[in-house]
Amino acid sequence: MKAFFRVGSGTGIFTRCLLKHEKLGSSVGKLIAVEPSSGMRDQFEVGLDDNRVSCQAGTFEKTDVDDQWADVIFVAQAWHWCPDYDKALVLHCV
Repeated sequence: MKAFFRVGSGTGIFTRCLLKHEKLGSSVGKLIAVEPSSGMRDQFEVGLDDNRVSCQAGTFEKTDVDDQWADVIFVAQAWHWCPDYDKALVLHCV
């Protein structure tokens, strides 16, 4: 089981696909998603009933996730929203 971290989770479309994937879905031990928009976070929670997953307020620059926490970090459709790609590279610390 792996710890997954998702930045810019939006409504959770990619997260739902990941969890349903026949090979990868079972490897998710815990998934923390961060999303700056409260409306998007609300939609993320709709229809996603999985105690392995949580979505919290956060951005590329401010994740509030402990260093070295994640085994896998991903940004699905949000990379183009990153205001500073160099600063976003700190994600390797998570």
